[in-house]
Amino acid sequence: MNTETILDRMELTYVTILDRRDLVGLLRRRRDIPTGERQSFYQADLVLEARDDEGVTRHVAVEASYTADRWDSGRALRNAQFLQRCTGHPRPQSSITINALGHQRYRCQRPRPMRLRCGG
Repeated sequence: MNTETILDRMELTYVTILDRRDLVGLLRRRRDIPTGERQSFYQADLVLEARDDEGVTRHVAVEASYTADRWDSGRALRNAQFLQRCTGHPRPQSSITINALGHQRYRCQRPRPMRLRCGG
């Protein structure tokens, strides 16, 4: 699954991929986030910046793994919450977990949970 497919299914338009430098810059000002969680955030699999139909900036935190289990989903959701806190965007940011084997599936938080499945 590629970034365009992820954003298309979420009805968002691609702007850019945030790299590690961007992520470090976002959290640099937030000393209330524990060190271990900061380090985990810096290692996010993918963080996208996008726009919705109204032109509002949205961020999407993606975690891809072989299992796409509850831990992966929790990490993606936590990263999306960090993005919301650090950017000050009033709307909830989105999180997705992608299963890298067999059927590709992902779930996203936008702002209500939604589970989508597509054949691999």
